[in-house]
Amino acid sequence: MPRLRLKFPDHGQSVPHIDYSILFIGLLILTGVLLQFQKITEEVNYWTNRVEHLEKQQQQKKTAPRTRGTPRVKEFSQEIRKEIIQANAVLDQMNLPWEALFVIATNCLQPDITSQW
Repeated sequence: MPRLRLKFPDHGQSVPHIDYSILFIGLLILTGVLLQFQKITEEVNYWTNRVEHLEKQQQQKKTAPRTRGTPRVKEFSQEIRKEIIQANAVLDQMNLPWEALFVIATNCLQPDITSQW
């Protein structure tokens, strides 16, 4: 069997400006990805440092003794009481005899067999 002489690309098919343009586009994309990576890395470092700083502040902070409820706390407790009353009203509605209502509804939907014959 004779040897094959293959040339890639063939001299008549060579288009170097397309090859260089594809290479240039690839380099642009690579540059964009690297810049994005650098930006994200800087942002992660910023937030990591900020979290560490806040954790140090919390550790250094001394807990103040609790004082009696201020008017603002009383307002919040009144709002919570109103929400509890509303939640209890919803629970009361949920405690309706749903089984009996369901039986009544299904009886209303049953067809009359005698009228079909």
